[in-house]
Amino acid sequence: MRLRPVASALAAAAALALVLPALATAAPATATAPTRAAHGGADPLVFVQAGSVKLWSPEDGHVATIARNAGGDVALSPDARHVAWIARDGSLHVVGSDGRGDRRIARGPLGSPLWRSLTQLGVTRPAGGSSLDAIAFDVASGKETSIARNVESQVFPFGGDLVAKPAPGCATDDLYLGTKQLTKTPLDSEAPLDTGADVGIVAVVRTQASSFQCAPKTVPVPTALRLFQASGAARTLVKLGKLPATQPADAAFRVTGTELAYITAKGDLAVRSFLTQQDRIVARGAVSALDW
Repeated sequence: MRLRPVASALAAAAALALVLPALATAAPATATAPTRAAHGGADPLVFVQAGSVKLWSPEDGHVATIARNAGGDVALSPDARHVAWIARDGSLHVVGSDGRGDRRIARGPLGSPLWRSLTQLGVTRPAGGSSLDAIAFDVASGKETSIARNVESQVFPFGGDLVAKPAPGCATDDLYLGTKQLTKTPLDSEAPLDTGADVGIVAVVRTQASSFQCAPKTVPVPTALRLFQASGAARTLVKLGKLPATQPADAAFRVTGTELAYITAKGDLAVRSFLTQQDRIVARGAVSALDW
């Protein structure tokens, strides 16, 4: 799970407040995509399937394997020229989107890679118990910089505006944008997956039946992907059915804001068009992480 950096709480709130009504019928017409010279604006999608890092091109539908022995999350660089990925041993790697130049940046255990810039990667490292340390690595030199220590909740992007904090009851997280609490759902788990300034925040929601029925993580519960805006309003994007919390859940917006990639209940990689509300399957089975 990763989130693209949000410039400021106020800027994000202003952008998100315009989004939800537009998505009720179609993709937002104002969404614009950053230039991706390496792929001619093709917006490649990167994902992990059965331990292999793969890249899919929306233009021709081609899927290429660019790295192997993956065991964690992936992150596509802002210019789409490189992919950061976590190996089975927890180490951080970077490989070219053409599959060349794979190299280890830092030893593990590390997780949740996030491109803070074209030259710096942020990751998390276990700090004892449920706490995490947020650290950054220079991609060229591997030099380590501390961002935050003993973080008791997931912080995206590492001290930025969008934060997931522990919630009471059966919940694991509630979403905050700056100091504003977006969700107040003591019976749901709302872990943020991705955010786009012109689209919103997509989160996975696992709903418990009641405060007296806190199911173990292995028990399937109703699960959905929901879109949130700064006001706290939300709508369901995809209903995944009853899933255990141990099943991988990930999603990412296309940079144009026109599509959402997500992992289905069967472990397939699907891409949903906001305009047509139709899905296309990019890869079948054993998909565990993705980024767009």
